[in-house]
Amino acid sequence: MSRQILVHLRRVIGGALALGTLYACAEKALAPGGAGAGLVRLNVVADIARQVSALTRTVAVQVGYQQTNGAFVSLVQQSTTVTSGDSVPLSVAVDVASCLSDPTHGAAANVCPLLVRVWLKDASGATLDSTTAGPINATPGTAPAPLTVTVAAVASVTVTPNAPSIAVGATVQLAATLKDAAGNVLTGRIVTWASNSVTVATVSSMGLVTATGLGPDTLTANNSSIITATSEGQNGSATVTATVSFVAVSPDGFFSCGLIAGGAAYCWGYNADGDLGDGTTTQRVTPTAVRGGLVFTGITSAFSSPCGLTAGGAAYCWGYNVDGELGDGTTTRRLTPTAVQGGLVFTSISSGQAQTCGLTAGGVAYCWGDNSHAQLGDGTTTQRLTPVAVQGGLVFTSLKTGGLHTCGLTAGGAAYCWGDGGTTFSYTPVTVKGGLVFTSVAAGESDTCGLTAGGAAYCWGSNYSGEVGDGTTTPRLTPVAVQGSLVFTSLSLGVSYTCGLTVGGAAYCWGYNADGELGDGTTTQRVTPTAVQGVLVFKSVTDGIYTTCGLTVGGAAYCWGGNTSAQTGLGFITPHVLTPVKVVGQP
Repeated sequence: MSRQILVHLRRVIGGALALGTLYACAEKALAPGGAGAGLVRLNVVADIARQVSALTRTVAVQVGYQQTNGAFVSLVQQSTTVTSGDSVPLSVAVDVASCLSDPTHGAAANVCPLLVRVWLKDASGATLDSTTAGPINATPGTAPAPLTVTVAAVASVTVTPNAPSIAVGATVQLAATLKDAAGNVLTGRIVTWASNSVTVATVSSMGLVTATGLGPDTLTANNSSIITATSEGQNGSATVTATVSFVAVSPDGFFSCGLIAGGAAYCWGYNADGDLGDGTTTQRVTPTAVRGGLVFTGITSAFSSPCGLTAGGAAYCWGYNVDGELGDGTTTRRLTPTAVQGGLVFTSISSGQAQTCGLTAGGVAYCWGDNSHAQLGDGTTTQRLTPVAVQGGLVFTSLKTGGLHTCGLTAGGAAYCWGDGGTTFSYTPVTVKGGLVFTSVAAGESDTCGLTAGGAAYCWGSNYSGEVGDGTTTPRLTPVAVQGSLVFTSLSLGVSYTCGLTVGGAAYCWGYNADGELGDGTTTQRVTPTAVQGVLVFKSVTDGIYTTCGLTVGGAAYCWGGNTSAQTGLGFITPHVLTPVKVVGQP
């Protein structure tokens, strides 16, 4: 039986006023009264306490009895319209003569087992709730009793689930459970929903929550929204946490970017030049969605302005552009992704200190931006605002851009580099000496490394801080083996430091460490590979200028190193992060 509508019988007993609910008072007698011997008068009071606003409600009362075959015989029906806070008496005169003489109800002679049906309806006539009370045994010769009908008020609101975490773009259905003061569940009441942070989550009128982002906060991380359900002045809430899961992550020196599973790009950290692509120049301590709705398959931001590559091979870049590194034909900074001009279809893209390069499906390399150190490979030192082909006619399988130089790898495993590599300089691609066959190459500020099929790492270049990894700080003009006999699956270079990933997913770094970019818990320079602290198993590690990020096999992004602009994703600014920390906003 519903208990939204509480029906009470008041009856004078020995001068005292007794109160009991009708459905629990079948033994109480309700006597005929008035002019006729079979006339019973029921005084009904509808109390709509604490209803929302001034909403119109209708209380309808039907009095009758039930025959033994289950049929209900209505003796009288009456209703009244009330609004919020009204207490309206409803006087119902019931002629029970026919009932008293009807043997089909199964009661004793001269007894009418009255049932009282009560409905609560809205302005359109739709039933919000209903209940039946009784039977009330009406017998001749006793005094009439007044009847009180009360619509129970909402006393509490509980929202479930109360603390869900959902991925950005996903939804979760919330439910509001309403109860009266006695703890009875109420239905049919109006519930309104609201979110206190629509940049994290929105909520529909039916309680369907959609995670929209990780929030706008710029000083502290906050990727939660409080969703509130309100009914008749009572509130209940749930805290919804929005999350993102990365499939790629790429740090710069002052900001970082990543891709989530659906191909949306998120960036965080420094943003004075629109580096985060969110249409503003506001620094962000949590991953913020790059505007434009583009779906990327790859992203790069290792040394300069970030760029993303779509599934169709179109390149888009944003941020700093004083040297034309965005490739849009201008030197104007861009706060949102801008298409690289030329209509070229790329299979990969790589950003350097102030230049960007891309590789086509045919293996042709194109570069654009700063060319003061011949890093574009077109035989000149002329700045290029749109892509130009690298000279030499070489067909590359991969391409990596460093600080002031670029290197490519041919199908045969031969490495070629151009620009200023720290110890070498060339206007066009030249072969790396040593005769080594590489499966991949990586370029840093003024150093380069290659990986053989057996997982041996070789590096060469300035070696200012031991980033070559041979146990010295001696400049190397040709590749030398990295000490330690580690077997690597990938390498990445930053500014005077190097990191490698082993077959088992362990990360090792070496070289410059003043900002903690080696992740070994210190700021001590290392001239040979040193294990990154923690028990994390990585599937990729990428170096920035002073910040390093890795993606675990479970899909979680961790960063360490310089954090002066919150680029590690720690959620706040601190000069250094010496060991890996999980980027905020992830599950």
